[in-house]
Amino acid sequence: MQVTNEVPARHSPWSVFAVTSFAVFAVLLDALVVIIAFPTITEVFHGSDVTNVSWVVNAYTIVYAALLVPAGRLADLVGRKRLFLVGVGVFTVFSGLSGTASSLDILISFRVVQAIGGAILSSTGLALTLAAFPRERRIMAVTLVGAIAALAVVVGPTLGALIVEYWDWRWIFYVNLPIGAIVAASGLWILPESRDPAQGTRPDVLGILLMISGTAFVAYGIIQSGTQSWTNSSVTGSLLGGAVLLGLLVLEIRYAKSPVVDPALFHDRSFVFANAGLFVFSIGFTGLFFNTVYFLTEVWRWSLLWTGLALIPPALTVVALAPLAGRLAGRYGHRVLAVPGGLVFALGQAILWYLVTPTPNYVGVWLPSSILTGIGIAFVLPVLTSAFAHNLPPGKYAVGSGMGSAFRQFGTVVGASLAISYLSVRTGNLQAFGHIWFFTIASGVGASILAVGLGSMHVALREGSRSTADGSGQSALTPEADRFVEG
Repeated sequence: MQVTNEVPARHSPWSVFAVTSFAVFAVLLDALVVIIAFPTITEVFHGSDVTNVSWVVNAYTIVYAALLVPAGRLADLVGRKRLFLVGVGVFTVFSGLSGTASSLDILISFRVVQAIGGAILSSTGLALTLAAFPRERRIMAVTLVGAIAALAVVVGPTLGALIVEYWDWRWIFYVNLPIGAIVAASGLWILPESRDPAQGTRPDVLGILLMISGTAFVAYGIIQSGTQSWTNSSVTGSLLGGAVLLGLLVLEIRYAKSPVVDPALFHDRSFVFANAGLFVFSIGFTGLFFNTVYFLTEVWRWSLLWTGLALIPPALTVVALAPLAGRLAGRYGHRVLAVPGGLVFALGQAILWYLVTPTPNYVGVWLPSSILTGIGIAFVLPVLTSAFAHNLPPGKYAVGSGMGSAFRQFGTVVGASLAISYLSVRTGNLQAFGHIWFFTIASGVGASILAVGLGSMHVALREGSRSTADGSGQSALTPEADRFVEG
């Protein structure tokens, strides 16, 4: 029996949004807050270097990304609220255990299990949000979810710097304990249950394993290229092995009864281009933070605290502009913002590439660059998130949102791996940092190009056409006209 997606009358959609957003904020914050603690963790665990420590981020991100879609399928089957609360519990408990780790291997192991909880929490969180809002208000809510995601990743290094400077690096994990307790208590009371057994099926275990192993091999090969040549057997072997495994994943998706990635969702053009844009943009988005932390601490010799504070201007820019981006996207369409947004992001990074020197110049160079970068983030990340989620059918909220988040996280893996491959062989000059700035610029331009493929007609037209359909909520246009509206 299918359970309705309607929210009980005593709970407003915004109360559901508040609970799920707080949880997703914590997960995304945790995913990158560790970057600021990299130097400290490397010193604490003797014998480790930045390449080894990178797996504290990459192991987490790979598992997290690979399980987002299966978690969404399971949520559709057993209940989104139920699985959301399970995810909160696993994420919170293993976040606390990560803070107690006595070795790097134990820390990475705890992070892997923490990622399982994070994947469950994230995929069900957005699904619950989509189910709570009527269609005509969904674009605003989803855009705000994207803004919270952008804010979490921007604020992460700043918060991490404050924690490491005044407490201890272990507290970057301990802070999730009270957050998890608050989310679990409020979610138990506020969140409505919804499921769709017709859409939910058992996760494809073989597809999950192929996705995790293929991505891990590619990430390992990219990271090793920093200390080995691209023709080294360990590098080429890892990259080829990853390519073979991901190729098998494509076959599994095509022929499996219940594939880990639902190919039917790719019939929507905006879904395809928005996810491709998120993947490309996340590569540079992640490289940006690695570059900032290591450049400011090693070249300009700033403390971790000042490095974190330097990231506040772009964070405030994102906070200020993301709601405006949501309103403009609702009125004029996603393409109008995402295309220039990617170019503005690239311009901000190009300023650093061309003008920054070993002599500190924060006000004249770094600050204007960070403001432009923040504008680009506000106009790309939340808008593309809204674009891929807007047309999801109710029965595929969890699966579709999980796929979108997975694309973004796989971009994070590639970005982190590329950044580590350059930073592991940095020589004290600007060359390694220049390489990272180059691919951050390229990712902004690439996301802008991909955003051209989004629907061209503004969302209001599509919403208005559907609202005129005899109370059914279906489009009043002919199939041909409806496809024209979709772009």
